[in-house]
Amino acid sequence: MAHLLSLRLVNGDPAFEATERRLIDLPRIPVPAIVLHGSENGVLPAAGSEEHHRFFRSAYERRLIPVAGHNLPQEEPLAFAAAVLSLL
Repeated sequence: MAHLLSLRLVNGDPAFEATERRLIDLPRIPVPAIVLHGSENGVLPAAGSEEHHRFFRSAYERRLIPVAGHNLPQEEPLAFAAAVLSLL
């Protein structure tokens, strides 16, 4: 339940509380990661990932892509490709 609250979505379903606790207790993600958000994303607002760095223990970067929505590979292919290549 706390995980869903941390994403600012909805209160968790009590039926899934045990699963949520197991997810929260997992170790931090050990591989480099980059998160891309379109500033005009109407599906998942960019603010939803502001605190996600705490789930990672390796290199982590969050990029906000201006004037892009939810489908970054199609809407901003150069920014998307640059982000993928930056992880190599």
